[in-house]
Amino acid sequence: MKRGQAFAMDFLLALILVFLSIGLLLRGIELASYDYKEEQLYAELKAVAENAGNMLVAFPEINCRIKQTDVRIMNCIDTNSPMLSLADPRQAFGIPEEYDFNVSNLLQSEVVIGSKQTKDFVEVKRRVLVNNGEITKEAYNTSFRKLQPKEVSIQVWRK
Repeated sequence: MKRGQAFAMDFLLALILVFLSIGLLLRGIELASYDYKEEQLYAELKAVAENAGNMLVAFPEINCRIKQTDVRIMNCIDTNSPMLSLADPRQAFGIPEEYDFNVSNLLQSEVVIGSKQTKDFVEVKRRVLVNNGEITKEAYNTSFRKLQPKEVSIQVWRK
């Protein structure tokens, strides 16, 4: 081999290695960017689900009420609440329109808004007391505190 041919072959090999290393670097950057985006979407979904769980136990319109007072009992759900009988009770759970959800073990039937055709969902569970209607003060002081809590599950996913 002549000296010029060896130099050309070395240059060509170096150029190939440079392009391969640039390609691998760009692929690594793209994967890191994709992971970051997925992490952000999951964090947002988890925040919506946690908020829905917190609204379930603290939203005044669905919490149990002591008769003849305005006192609401947190962590107690009134299954006769008009908010739960709506066709789309998103307001009661604070869930935005771009999400669907499922509430199980609260009412006789599950509250399902949308169809869960995705594997990407977040589930939160809350332990609540369930009552049917208002509570008298006497019942609250005696028998109501002896009720066993139910574990209610809320699943949230993107549409």
